[in-house]
Amino acid sequence: MKKLIIKFSGGFGNQLFQYSVAKNFELNKKFKIIPDFNFFRNYKLHKNYIQKIGFKEESLKFYLSSSFFPDRSLPYTKYYLEFFNFCKFIKEKENMEYIHLENHDLNNLYLDGYWQNLNYFSDKTKIIKKNITKFLYKYKKKKSHIFDQTHKNNFVMIHFRLKDYKNKENINKHGLLKKNYYLKAINLINTFKKKNKYIIFTDELDIAKKKFSFLKNKIFFDKKFVSDPITTMYYMTICDDFIISNSTFSWWAAYLSKNQNKIVICPNKWFVSNKYKRISYEKKWIKI
Repeated sequence: MKKLIIKFSGGFGNQLFQYSVAKNFELNKKFKIIPDFNFFRNYKLHKNYIQKIGFKEESLKFYLSSSFFPDRSLPYTKYYLEFFNFCKFIKEKENMEYIHLENHDLNNLYLDGYWQNLNYFSDKTKIIKKNITKFLYKYKKKKSHIFDQTHKNNFVMIHFRLKDYKNKENINKHGLLKKNYYLKAINLINTFKKKNKYIIFTDELDIAKKKFSFLKNKIFFDKKFVSDPITTMYYMTICDDFIISNSTFSWWAAYLSKNQNKIVICPNKWFVSNKYKRISYEKKWIKI
């Protein structure tokens, strides 16, 4: 059986993209997945949550991981990893341009990247969604009174991500969504549906309270209620409609939602820098 080594990195949203491209190879091409979790040895911003989903194979040893090498040594890294892992090493381009991975499916593979494109796992979308949803439900840690359906509200998720997006690197790459984006999105939701109750998911509660002071019928769902991203994403997915930020975390919440009539509003420009390719959306999502 051929093997696919997948490097996991970044936050939980990015980890789900990496899992999905690997799972597609496992289901469609009969590869065995070997997870590489070594990135998280020295990464403090986000934890390795995807390991809880369960993998049949053990994690890759550190000295066989691309995390062992600095980015500037890429030519040497490629040679080393291919020789010692008996595989073809494919690193996603910095601009995140789509790569036709199916052209390499005759080889053992080592994938290093974010893979933020639906085409990387479109063959097995239903199964992958089902697996991730089961995972979220299994590991959620608390019950929430927020989603009380006594008054038959239409719950609208708003994701206001700020904390790590304020650093210089992320501002130059992602940028920060303006208040006008959320105003337009809320007005649009209100034209389509009534009795909307807005659930604002945020990592900056004080700033979010000021930013959304104009909005009535709202509840803030922040880290004071629950701190782990698995539970947070679970509650995001059970909302009815979605106003996502330029974050893969809320992208996945909207994508995993089982509501067939959901409205998803997303930023037309995912990255502020034109250097990067835009993340892919489902066709029905509304870009503003």
